[in-house]
Amino acid sequence: MLMRKTRNNFRTAGSVLLPFIVVVLGALGLAGDAPALAQEQEAPEKPNIVFILADDMRADDFEHMPQTRELLAGQGLTFSNAFVTHSLCCPSRTSILRGQYTHNHQVLTNKDPGGGFEKFQRQGHETSTVATWLQSGGYQTVLLGKYLNGYGLNDPRYVPPGWDEWYGKVDDDYYDYQLNENGTLVSYGSDNEDYYTDVLADQAYDYVRRAAEDSRPFFIYLASAAPHGPFTPAPRHLDEYPDAQAPRPPSFDERDVRDKPAWVRDMLG
Repeated sequence: MLMRKTRNNFRTAGSVLLPFIVVVLGALGLAGDAPALAQEQEAPEKPNIVFILADDMRADDFEHMPQTRELLAGQGLTFSNAFVTHSLCCPSRTSILRGQYTHNHQVLTNKDPGGGFEKFQRQGHETSTVATWLQSGGYQTVLLGKYLNGYGLNDPRYVPPGWDEWYGKVDDDYYDYQLNENGTLVSYGSDNEDYYTDVLADQAYDYVRRAAEDSRPFFIYLASAAPHGPFTPAPRHLDEYPDAQAPRPPSFDERDVRDKPAWVRDMLG
């Protein structure tokens, strides 16, 4: 079934990722003004888990996100040193889902045959992920956003095991895209309210409201496409940083790249 989505509009001002953070923290009773959701309760034996995954985000992007820094860094925990074992998209996402190094899960690239969703699935990895583990432990589970590179190419309505609810993105655009919403393809258009990051925020907000009525703890895997290309901002952010400029380190626009990897050399012919 293919349908056009009509939805309520929960809008949050601020940076691109801020809607997720405000919505989630407020729903968990961690933000100051969330009277409808922040009810005083005893801490659950199993804590609710909200995992927010940005895509290609630089650490210094947070310089432009004061509210995010206040909500997460100011009220939580930060790390002065952090390392990723493999920075390529699909291998890294597989490590998140499986808790393994790349050389163990063997999803080495973003595309089949060396990697991608196809290899992840072919190796049987989907039967044992953080979603299946938590679900078997009594958690409600939901994925919102990007799953693995290549997901949706063959069967865009497919929902992997371990997820009670699924809102998986099947393409890479911020407008005029489709989501697999629990097995139903839903099309979004080019109106302001269809902006992908805002849609995810609304869905996260809605999920937390519903999950809070259940006695079981919940796990939210919220994987935005932002700030990964095609670098389409929401209309309200178009003129937010008129003087911003990309960093210009010594490597910027370097002419002599003979000492660089082959893919860099090939870019300059």
